[in-house]
Amino acid sequence: MSIYWFYVIGNLSTCACSLFWLSLVPLGVLSFNVLFADYYGEKEKEERHKKWCKGTAIFSSMMLIASIFATSSENLMKIYVVDNTVEYIDNNDKARELPDKVIECCNKLLDDYLNED
Repeated sequence: MSIYWFYVIGNLSTCACSLFWLSLVPLGVLSFNVLFADYYGEKEKEERHKKWCKGTAIFSSMMLIASIFATSSENLMKIYVVDNTVEYIDNNDKARELPDKVIECCNKLLDDYLNED
């Protein structure tokens, strides 16, 4: 079940990054409208545009932070596997005697599993 959540979090990272880039378009348009409201004689719309500009800037910042801190599913799988492997090796005396070939085989299996997508 935890592997499912790895993919969900990875997709959230991609979604947040996409929303960040998409939110830059309205932010640019609103900023342009605020800067040139005097020139076009639309002073009454300036306050409304400022309000929307601030909200869009906050949304863009949140999406940027979410896309930075939410890792990809591949990285989550690596963290999960390494953590469980280290814990298992620490608790099991026979596992400490495993040859390097077995560990390389596990790494290759994990890479093949992650590259199926």
